[in-house]
Amino acid sequence: MKYIYLMLLFCSAALHVHAQKSSNKEGTVTIMAGYDIGAYGLEHYMWQDGNELFGRTGNALTSNAVVSIQMGVLEMLSIGVSGSFGNYYEDPLYVGKSGSIYYSAAGDVRFYLANYPYFNWYVGGLLGLSTLSLSNDDDKGRAVEILYRGPYMGITNGLHWYFSSSFGVNFALVFSNMQFRLDNYTIDGDIQSTPGLSSSVNGMGVHVRFGVSYKLY
Repeated sequence: MKYIYLMLLFCSAALHVHAQKSSNKEGTVTIMAGYDIGAYGLEHYMWQDGNELFGRTGNALTSNAVVSIQMGVLEMLSIGVSGSFGNYYEDPLYVGKSGSIYYSAAGDVRFYLANYPYFNWYVGGLLGLSTLSLSNDDDKGRAVEILYRGPYMGITNGLHWYFSSSFGVNFALVFSNMQFRLDNYTIDGDIQSTPGLSSSVNGMGVHVRFGVSYKLY
């Protein structure tokens, strides 16, 4: 009986030590806040009654605040949500001088390839929705806004480095795809009637994200 008790005690201690060796484990909640800068290659098209009015390629930059929250489901898996909001700069048609914005909200799944007390490394995926608002002034000085909406998809590769049991920093590369379709078009805040008009903005790009992390248990 004594040996059985000692074996159970040893197994409990081993499990406790193993749990302490993981920065992400079942029930761990991690909150992250930081900055995201992205660069995209774009294809921009517009049609009227199915006839192409114009098509062009271009480039864009995004500069966003980003917040995410993760919960550990397993030691090597966490799920959560991620959102970003900020500025959008496109050359040459829209340079953001009137406040063009881009924001997204997505489900965020992460698989941990390395998981230590003060460090983890993960790959994962993002799937959600995004909105793009292109704002500028026309040649008559009127405020023009073109609103696009569409799906957002991304592949992430990131890490966390903790300075204590709770606080740390995070860094990630995000390879993303956006596929926007025209939602509405306004001049000085008035929605314009656009029968037969359609437009798309499609892009692929890479983001660099970095920020701070706070881990709850």
